[in-house]
Amino acid sequence: MPRVARLSQAITLHLRTEGPEDEHGNPTVIDSDRVVPGLISQQFPQESGDGIVVGEGYRLYLNPGDTLEGWDACTIDSLRYEVIGAPWPVHNPRTASVHHVEVNLRRAGTS
Repeated sequence: MPRVARLSQAITLHLRTEGPEDEHGNPTVIDSDRVVPGLISQQFPQESGDGIVVGEGYRLYLNPGDTLEGWDACTIDSLRYEVIGAPWPVHNPRTASVHHVEVNLRRAGTS
C-alpha cells in the first residue's frame, strides 16, 4: 500500500515564514496555506486535578516532505489545530530513511 493511501485525510497546513523587513526595519510574516495528505489521531485527554477532561492531545502524521514548525497551525475537517513543540521525523529501522513525520497538536477551535 503506498504511503499516501494510508494518509487519507486532507490537511490544510497554515505556514508562517519570515518576510522582508517593513519600513521600520522589523521582520514581517508571510502566511501561506498548502493542502497535503495526512492523518490525525487523538492521543490523550488533558484532565484537571479532579479528573474533569479539559482538553485533548492529538498527533498528526505527515509524509516526510510535509513539515510544520512550532508556530504553524493546520485545519482538518473544519477544525483548527495548533502545533505543540517541534515535529520529529520517524525513521525506518531497516533503511534508516525517514518514513513519516509526527506532530503534536492541540485543538484551537473551528475555522
